[in-house]
Amino acid sequence: METYVLGSAVTIVAILEEDLGSGGTATISIYDSDDSLRVTAATMTEDQERVFSYIYQSTDDNIGGAFKAVIKITYGGYTSIDYKFFELVDVQP
Repeated sequence: METYVLGSAVTIVAILEEDLGSGGTATISIYDSDDSLRVTAATMTEDQERVFSYIYQSTDDNIGGAFKAVIKITYGGYTSIDYKFFELVDVQP
């Protein structure tokens, strides 16, 4: 699990095996360590064919701990879900 300092930006990347195709969507939801929803079904940016990203900007007043990103890829009647985990830590005394 990657670790970041509270207040930093976290880039979350999803790489697909095949092109998403017209009408497909890539969204992300992010939960904090209290399982509270921080980001709700935000559209991910298509950086290039098959590569999607989302930048989550944490703040230094967020709670730290393990965060879970849920990436949902939808195309036609098909849905694929993947999980990415990262940790935010407070380094202030």
